Amino acid sequence: MPAPTVTLVVVADGARARFFENKGVGKGIEKAKLADMDGTRAPSRDIDADRPGRSWSGSGGGRHGMQPPTDAHEHAEAEFLREVAAAVEEDLTRGRHDRIVVVAAPRALGSLRTLYGSRTKAAIAGEVDKNIVDADMDAVARAIEHVLAV
Repeated sequence: MPAPTVTLVVVADGARARFFENKGVGKGIEKAKLADMDGTRAPSRDIDADRPGRSWSGSGGGRHGMQPPTDAHEHAEAEFLREVAAAVEEDLTRGRHDRIVVVAAPRALGSLRTLYGSRTKAAIAGEVDKNIVDADMDAVARAIEHVLAV
C-alpha cells in the first residue's frame, strides 16, 4: 500500500506561525513536529531605540527630523515571514511533508507568496486568506476543509 500524502498546514500572521499536519483523508489535523514560531507584536515606537536623527535644511537655517526609510514594525514583520518561508522550504527539502496548505492573514499571505522558494511553490495545495492564528485546532480544520479533505 502506498504511503499517505502528508500535508503541512501553515497558519500565520505577521508575528506568529503555527504548524499542523494532515496524514490523509478523514484523519483530521494534528500538531506538526515543526516548532511554532513567534515574532514581535511590538509597535514601531517600542522597536525603535532612539529618536529619529536631525539634519539641516538644504535651504534656510532650519533643522528637521529624519524619518527612517522603513517602518520598524513592518521590517520586523517582513523578517519574521522570511524566517517562516525558510522553515517551510527546509521542511520540504527534508521530505517531511508532500504538500502545503497556507492559512494566513491577507497581508501576510501576500508577503509569503513573494518569499516562497521553488519547492514551496511546487508543493502549495491551497491557500486561505484568513487570520486564525489564535484559533483552536478545530477552527483551523474547518477553515481548510474546502481546500483539503480533512
